[in-house]
Amino acid sequence: MGNRRHKGKAAAKNKRRCDPPCRPTSVHDLPDDLLGRVILHVGSLVNLVRAAAVCRRWRRAIADAGFLARFRSVNGAARVAGHYYVPETQPPYPTNRPPPRRRQPEKKPTVFVPAAPSGAAVDDTGLFSLDFLPVTPLVVDGRRWRPEIVDSRGSLLLLNCQPWPISDYTRLQRSPDLIVCEPATRRFQGIPRPPDFSRLYFLGAFLLPGGDAMSTFRVLYVLYQYNASSYSSGTARVFLFGPGTESGWRLCWHTEDDDVKLPCVEKFSFAGRAAGRVCWGIETGQALVLDESTLDFSLVPFPDHVLWPGQKTSFRVIGGLDEDDDHATVRVVRVGGQSLDVFYQMPGSSEWVVESSVQLRDAAAGLPGWDDKLLKEPARIVAAGDTFVVLTPAEETWLFSVDLETMFLEREHERNRHVGQAYPCSLPWPPVLQACLDRDGVVGKRR
Repeated sequence: MGNRRHKGKAAAKNKRRCDPPCRPTSVHDLPDDLLGRVILHVGSLVNLVRAAAVCRRWRRAIADAGFLARFRSVNGAARVAGHYYVPETQPPYPTNRPPPRRRQPEKKPTVFVPAAPSGAAVDDTGLFSLDFLPVTPLVVDGRRWRPEIVDSRGSLLLLNCQPWPISDYTRLQRSPDLIVCEPATRRFQGIPRPPDFSRLYFLGAFLLPGGDAMSTFRVLYVLYQYNASSYSSGTARVFLFGPGTESGWRLCWHTEDDDVKLPCVEKFSFAGRAAGRVCWGIETGQALVLDESTLDFSLVPFPDHVLWPGQKTSFRVIGGLDEDDDHATVRVVRVGGQSLDVFYQMPGSSEWVVESSVQLRDAAAGLPGWDDKLLKEPARIVAAGDTFVVLTPAEETWLFSVDLETMFLEREHERNRHVGQAYPCSLPWPPVLQACLDRDGVVGKRR
């Protein structure tokens, strides 16, 4: 009896030894619904694209329209992946009449600076390079010229394809050709200038809201037309380009246009864009305002304490910090003497009041690289956004910025390394996952 029991235990022990060991589990063993919940919290669109490269099963889960909708509801809209900086060779002149021309150094190419914290991943992939554009750099006045970014919206960029002329008195440009491109997908579309209006002067081109994809973008194109009877005044004209319009361009005529008489174009300078309005400062102390929703122009007189006539680098028009669609506000940043002031307009009133102010010379004295000879003259505004303004002393190029929420000055920020405007750019939404498909266009099975 005892011998039989011993043999039974030995047989059971040998059987356990013959059983295959338990296979370790991994994330691939998760059911589809749990896998979707895990990927839902990768945090950023960059990480989502990385996750799509793991295997076909993950790509199939991410490409699902329901998952993409849940991802956006959890993580919000696509964040800015970085900024394109368009460097200038020197800060802008205070007026539209610079001193006699001197040979300027060649402009540096546009540089893309990734935004933290996922910037390194974006930069390493070269995802935002513009080398796919079929445009050969031109040589203008002995310097190489490349198409320049003039606006951005979402994942799209708008570029000017015509060199700015170099003049002893002003930089006026005739209507240029444009390019709209999406760097992340390396797609682009050339936009020839409006026909029959090639001799008009160029005031600006802008991407309109609501068209954040290559198939839905709209371009606002603003030109200046001199009056036939006199070259001392003129009229602004608006063109709209977008899918479905006849021949691409549509001239937007308004009866109000002929009532808005403008001075000569040399007195204009772009002042900013905020709250659905595009603004140009005029040396007379007024501003030309274009409403993006109605495409109507108006002349807005600013009080003397808000704008300095004739000083285009002394003010910028920006948006409010707490904007929403129903109560979007416009603010004005102005440098007057040694102070920087932020004005906003009282709701339902034409009165402008000071929102915040800072004495630039006193606040900049403690910054790295400070020299006591700086800021004895009014500073020049180089670039501005809703939350910041970049300035430089008139004496020399020494970039610093002011945080408009705290009114603190700083020198170490990335935007203080570039003399020029910054244009934000995001990854496209929904993310382009064409590499996830088989040759027949069907998403592959789990690897």
